[in-house]
Amino acid sequence: MPFPFIRRSLVAGLALALTMLAALLSMAAPVVAQMPELRILASYPHGNFLENLEVQSDGRVLITNYPTKTIEVLHPDGTVATFAELSAYPLSIISTAEGYLVAASGKSLLAGEDVTGTQQFLLLDKSGTEIDKFSAPQALYLNGMVRLDEDTVLVADSLAETIWEVNTSSLTVAPWMVDSALGVLPDQPIFLPGANGLKMGADGLVVSNTSKGTLLSIKVGQDGTALGAPQMIAHVGRIDDFWIRDSGSILFTTHSDELRSLSVDGDVEDVISIGCDGCTALAPFPLGQDTTFVIINDGNLYEGGDDPATVLSLTLAAQ
Repeated sequence: MPFPFIRRSLVAGLALALTMLAALLSMAAPVVAQMPELRILASYPHGNFLENLEVQSDGRVLITNYPTKTIEVLHPDGTVATFAELSAYPLSIISTAEGYLVAASGKSLLAGEDVTGTQQFLLLDKSGTEIDKFSAPQALYLNGMVRLDEDTVLVADSLAETIWEVNTSSLTVAPWMVDSALGVLPDQPIFLPGANGLKMGADGLVVSNTSKGTLLSIKVGQDGTALGAPQMIAHVGRIDDFWIRDSGSILFTTHSDELRSLSVDGDVEDVISIGCDGCTALAPFPLGQDTTFVIINDGNLYEGGDDPATVLSLTLAAQ
């Protein structure tokens, strides 16, 4: 074959040109971010309302199921069961030295009943058996809880503009903070809670207000008292519960289809834009890491949906 070196040169040159063109096109092409995938860990029939959760050190997840008056448990192997049957409708649960403290209502908001005079705390032993209860007569609607110290739990009141301080040894309830920033907007067309989720952050207590769409910060003294009025972190729109990541960004549920994030720079963006199905609460799963989260929802029940309530898993990149 004549002039083989010419053909080899043409082929090599063409290959180099195509390689360079592909590289240029890949650089010019828009980068499409992949949405994290949600994985279903457990499913409950339509009509269940998974409201709040606590991940245990042994890997179990305890979940309050509001209309059924039960605490459900998701085991590390993926099996689910009813952990506790209760005498009232549970909003949140938190571990204590003796077992668990549950914030609950004696009547059901979902049934259209007036719950404001029925607020109470249930005490469970470590096996989930209800062993005692005590009322919170001044409370209007108990919601999220967080531990302040070994014997003290802070509880959000979604209607009373109050965060209550509960002593788990003396079984007493007293106001820890009262401020209008914790209350609801006037004349809201549907029930949206005021103070809702509570978490301890680097600078003190962080509070979500669903009605006002805000995240607030309250400084806490060394003696556990509140130092000054709540300060605005950001207006984030619809928010229910949340989790503060290691980087300082905040993941939050919306009780809608989206899971969102507030960056340390103040930007709000969707992490999941569809599929959360009325997500109510989330936490790292298992504890001690910052990339895999368990999320619970009500199957859009509150908004008139008819989907099953689910427990979801979400894996994110480290920050």
